[in-house]
Amino acid sequence: MKTMTMSPAIRALSSVAAVFATLPVSRWLSVMAERRRLAALDPRLLQDIGVDASAQQAELSRPFWDVTSLR
Repeated sequence: MKTMTMSPAIRALSSVAAVFATLPVSRWLSVMAERRRLAALDPRLLQDIGVDASAQQAELSRPFWDVTSLR
């Protein structure tokens, strides 16, 4: 019986596909970390970056998968 082997092009495409498959997860993890840092900011630091407490709470209440396309 003949064994099938993947061509280098197919192997490269499967590697690229594997990398792209992890992008949403890494983006979600990044957003979760950013939101944790935002949650830790005190009112003075929030004022420094131009964010009020209601905007902070609105961002923190979003689910982790709710990310903008700009990230």
